[in-house]
Amino acid sequence: NKTRFERFGSVMIDLETLSTHNNAAIIEIGAVEFNKYTGEIGEKFNVIINPKDWCKNDRHVDGETIQWWFNQTNEVRERFITKQNDVTYLDLKSALNALKYFLMDCDSVDDDKDVVVWGNGATMDIAILESAYEYFNMETPWKYWSVNDVRTIVDLNPNIKKNCKFEEGVKHSAVADCLHEI
Repeated sequence: NKTRFERFGSVMIDLETLSTHNNAAIIEIGAVEFNKYTGEIGEKFNVIINPKDWCKNDRHVDGETIQWWFNQTNEVRERFITKQNDVTYLDLKSALNALKYFLMDCDSVDDDKDVVVWGNGATMDIAILESAYEYFNMETPWKYWSVNDVRTIVDLNPNIKKNCKFEEGVKHSAVADCLHEI
C-alpha cells in the first residue's frame, strides 16, 4: 500500500483575501491534495477565517479588493457572512496551525516537508501565507524550494486555460479554485 505522500505528493493551496499585498487579510484558506501526474484528488482542507479576525494581526485590507468582492455574486459573498455547515471558522493563527497539520498529514512519513505546495501566482497565495506564518513567528510548513506556481505553467502554455473550464463549485471559493487549478 502506498502512503498518502507516495500516492499524491502535492497540495494546491488557494486563498481568498481582502488585498493583494503580502500581508493581505486572509478570509479563507483552501487546500487539496493531488497527484501532479494523474490529476487524482485526495483530501481537501477548508477554513474560513472568523470575520472578527480579518483586520487583526497586521493584515492589510485594500479598498479596490473590497470593491472587487462587492462585484461578485451573492452566492460567493454569502459564504463569508452566513455560517456554512461544511466549513470551519477559525481565527487566523488557528487556521495556520490547522493548515500546517493538514500538510503534515499529506507529507512523507520519515521526513518533514517533502510535500510540494502549489499556488496560483508566485507572489500571491504562498507568499501571503508565508507572511502570516512569519507574523506569528511560526515555522512555514514547507521547504522554500518545494513551491510551484500554476500561473507560470499557464503562461508557458496558454492553451491550458482554453481546455480547462471551471466545472466544480463556486468561483472564488478556495477549494473550488484549487480543484480548477489542479
